[in-house]
Amino acid sequence: MSGSRPASKAALSPVRRPDGRLYRPRKLSAEGVEEDGILSGVLVFGTHDPEIARPLADELAAQQAGRSYRALDPVSGWWRGGIAGGERCWVGDEKSGRAAVLFQRIDEEA
Repeated sequence: MSGSRPASKAALSPVRRPDGRLYRPRKLSAEGVEEDGILSGVLVFGTHDPEIARPLADELAAQQAGRSYRALDPVSGWWRGGIAGGERCWVGDEKSGRAAVLFQRIDEEA
């Protein structure tokens, strides 16, 4: 887990969980995902729409990795914080996780 980015207060659409319940996000927020202390991805909470999530993900990637870096390879899912091997991590959880788009890698813009 890495530093977070301030939330965006856009009007967000509800997202239906696999069990049929509605998840009603109040804001967008972004968290960096690290591997071995290096930013490797970005999670944007509050949506399953990569196009809504992309500006916030790119902003966090540029802020933490450098202006020429962008968030790439988005995948929608349900995520919550957890512990694995004594380390904080993000865990996929369709029942109690938050709607999010995971940008699986950070790379320099060509």
